[in-house]
Amino acid sequence: MEITFETYDKFDRKPFADRLTKAISAFYPFADGAYVLSLNAKFGSGKTSFLKMWEHDLTQQRFKVVYLNAWETDFDEDPIIPITSSLLEHIESGKGAQKAKSALHGVLGAAALVGNKFVEQATGIDFHATIKAVEKDLKESDLQEVGKELYKNYRFKLSAYKKLKDELSAYVEKLDKKPLVILVDELDRVRPDYAVKFLEAIKHIFSIEGICFVLAVDRDQLKNSARQLYGDLDFDNYYRRFVTNEIQLVPVANLDISGFIQQLGNDYFDKKRPQGVNYAIRPERREHLLGRFASIAKIFSLTPRKIEYLFRLFAQLVAIESNETFYNPRWLEASFLLIAIGIDNDDLYHKIGTGVIKAKELYGYLSTLNYPRDDDNAKRYIRVDSLAFNLRSNDAENDRQSAEAYADDYERGIVEGDKSVEYANIIRSLYNSLDERGVGRSGQLSVFQMIYGRLEERRSLMDQFS
Repeated sequence: MEITFETYDKFDRKPFADRLTKAISAFYPFADGAYVLSLNAKFGSGKTSFLKMWEHDLTQQRFKVVYLNAWETDFDEDPIIPITSSLLEHIESGKGAQKAKSALHGVLGAAALVGNKFVEQATGIDFHATIKAVEKDLKESDLQEVGKELYKNYRFKLSAYKKLKDELSAYVEKLDKKPLVILVDELDRVRPDYAVKFLEAIKHIFSIEGICFVLAVDRDQLKNSARQLYGDLDFDNYYRRFVTNEIQLVPVANLDISGFIQQLGNDYFDKKRPQGVNYAIRPERREHLLGRFASIAKIFSLTPRKIEYLFRLFAQLVAIESNETFYNPRWLEASFLLIAIGIDNDDLYHKIGTGVIKAKELYGYLSTLNYPRDDDNAKRYIRVDSLAFNLRSNDAENDRQSAEAYADDYERGIVEGDKSVEYANIIRSLYNSLDERGVGRSGQLSVFQMIYGRLEERRSLMDQFS
């Protein structure tokens, strides 16, 4: 299936793409050389999907667009070769296209004239062996031959790069007042030395007016790559040498993700049923449950990739086996919260799972989360779900008192909100469902010890095969 905004836009990012298109169209003529836009987003934020959708959209608007996955090219030593090859694949027609392609072929030739193999083929002299022998038996005639070939190589490269700038400039001038857009994906995933070489190639070889590079990167990861090479450098100033402007891909926390959650619900809870997989989710509770998932994903600022991981783990957790505990909707929601905590804070997740968490520590952590201002119920739901983590001891009287005290707070209005009685009843039902099943009593495993154990089994399997 073709990846377009019409068929694949899970987060309604088309308006953002439209703004980017207007921005590069307006600003590229004023760049000194190529206009380089850094599109920053965390790993798993959907950068690749966005670039592919935007590529299609730009092409429909008659832009010349080149898509290049840097990670797929870092087996090479010189990024000039994949950049040039990608341009050759996409420059097929138009005024000046033939001259531009000829110049690109020249650059490919110049990039190939590097290193020991070329000198050895041209002169019959092993350059590296000659250098090693310099203190033993240096032959002046050998060194002169190497020098001549290196000089010829250097002059040829200078000529090829100059011709490239001239011909490619002439080509982009005729592109109907639109820039040539080169989308570079996954630059943050390549080897540190290759990432730096890539940036330097853009700046020194392809910095041509009329070209717009868009670098989709996890900026922090790119910073780590640069520091692996150069130590504790001032990355902000270093990066400004290469990019004209930086912009953040719209975070998922600022988007409507309900459509994405619905799609995941269809993928797991509907499409899996014909394969014989059933879930401990009552049909009448499904929409409410999906709404809670969307809320938790936003509260924890999860990237699309983490949301999918969370959903997949949850689906495996609640696939029906022999235990009906999960039919209690509050246990289901608290299970989802436990998985989200595990993604965000692994240490706290294990404390909850092993029963050593203190209520003060848990509530302190929950108070730091990113609760939406327009959702008054979000924080209440989280606190109610988290109460389940404390109803786990073998001391039934202690659990009863904890639940009653928390429920009383809601009934008396100590916790703000219009639905205080409803929440008080929810809290009592959590305790009663625990008590009725005898789970957590007389030395048996509590509900969340059981959930934690199943989660750890599934996380271990997923990690092995991911």
